[in-house]
Amino acid sequence: MPGIVGLTVPHAREVAWEAGLVIAADDPDGPPAGAPAWPGVWLVTAQDPAPGPGRAAGDPW
Repeated sequence: MPGIVGLTVPHAREVAWEAGLVIAADDPDGPPAGAPAWPGVWLVTAQDPAPGPGRAAGDPW
């Protein structure tokens, strides 16, 4: 899991995508993760799970 805290939302999405991950919003019924960030420049302030060694593909978090 790459560390994305402190990155802009678009950059964090790129970093996650390159690691085979997709950023999602906390609220599955709310707007997509990128929606509140447009058109401003927003920074990621927290992430869960925390950065560190990954898990095997298909493992639940």
